[in-house]
Amino acid sequence: MEPTLTPSEISNLWNTYLGNTMGSEVTNLFRLNVRDEEIHKMLDTAQKDANEIVDGAKFLLNEAKHPLPESFDENDVNRNASPQFTDNAVLLLKHSLTQKACMEYSAALTSSTRGDVRNYFVQCLTRTKALLNTLVELVDKKGLNQPKIHIPIPGKIEKVQKQSFLGGFVKGNRPLTSEEIRHLVFNFQDVAVMNSVFKAFSQMTESKEIKEQFNRGVEIGNKHLDIFQSLMNKNDLPNLPTWESEITDSIDPSFSDRVILFKTSIFIGATASNYGKALSTSFRKDLGVDFLRLMGEWLIFGEDNLNIMIKRGFLDQMPLAKREDQVDCSS
Repeated sequence: MEPTLTPSEISNLWNTYLGNTMGSEVTNLFRLNVRDEEIHKMLDTAQKDANEIVDGAKFLLNEAKHPLPESFDENDVNRNASPQFTDNAVLLLKHSLTQKACMEYSAALTSSTRGDVRNYFVQCLTRTKALLNTLVELVDKKGLNQPKIHIPIPGKIEKVQKQSFLGGFVKGNRPLTSEEIRHLVFNFQDVAVMNSVFKAFSQMTESKEIKEQFNRGVEIGNKHLDIFQSLMNKNDLPNLPTWESEITDSIDPSFSDRVILFKTSIFIGATASNYGKALSTSFRKDLGVDFLRLMGEWLIFGEDNLNIMIKRGFLDQMPLAKREDQVDCSS
């Protein structure tokens, strides 16, 4: 009897296989361009991890007789292109993507049933956590974690006494809590990196439609950054950096349109999820309204991104549940 996989295990292994075939090719291209020895060493580790993670997912899917999605390969990168990303941009991008991978592997582990699949995702998470630790240390060492944010240490812990702690929609709001600051800072940093990536993608694609899509993404990102920074400024918190200057003027197509659209779907899915977490843990009503509204803007952008992928034949269909009126969604 062939080993079977649950729907969660299928989708987790599918996404892991597809994402890491792309990650391996993109990382290899970065390795050819970076000059910083420490960043290059980190990329060596990242590529080795991606290749071994791909092999594990491929083995488990093959064992269960599940067809593999179309992988990314050397045809999806242009090794002769002038790089769009400086060494610092590569470091920030890998840091952001590795953060997302840690969250995805944690979710995959907790939603898997089979022992061998759980062991596989434990290994994925162990590798990725080690890589994240290296990245955090490098980001800090290169001075890319500035400014450091500090808030006063309370003399004692007090109970919330009034419903006014929840604030209003317009005025009369209390100062931000450390939890709310955490979400604002994390999402600002995440969108700042994503915006620089969108700028690079808009330069390298030769498609007018895709270029307009990424330019629109930059506009949305800039709007969100302004809102987050405004909220921080009202609480005397420092201005956070953006990273447009770490993108070169090169218009060479370093990556295929399939790569940049697929990677964008990863960014948008993770960003919408992060906004959702901020929404669910922010007690101030105005923050909840902001995150809900802004999350909707990214979801619409993400749907448009998927529609472009479908139109161009870039999106493989995951296995579907069996039903009597089965419809082939691939056409």
